[in-house]
Amino acid sequence: MDRESVKNLASLARIELTDKEEEKFANELVSVLSYVSQLQEVESGEDSSEVVPPNRFREDGEPHKSGEFTEDLLGEAPKRKDNFVSVKKIIENGKS
Repeated sequence: MDRESVKNLASLARIELTDKEEEKFANELVSVLSYVSQLQEVESGEDSSEVVPPNRFREDGEPHKSGEFTEDLLGEAPKRKDNFVSVKKIIENGKS
């Protein structure tokens, strides 16, 4: 992975990198992408049940009465509007 690709990824993630960090991440991303390609090479017919334990799910049910903790949770929020937490808008249009 070249440094220009790292700069592009950093821009998309909205992080600033120093020249030293760009070089470091370029090398690390090559390792990550190499590992991902190894995972993709695993045969789909291979029995992976020995490697990964099956999921264990709890029974569906009502863990508590609906709305039981709403006021407690909303009371912890810095700002609220009706029954919702109010947050500052952080999405930008991407144009500088």
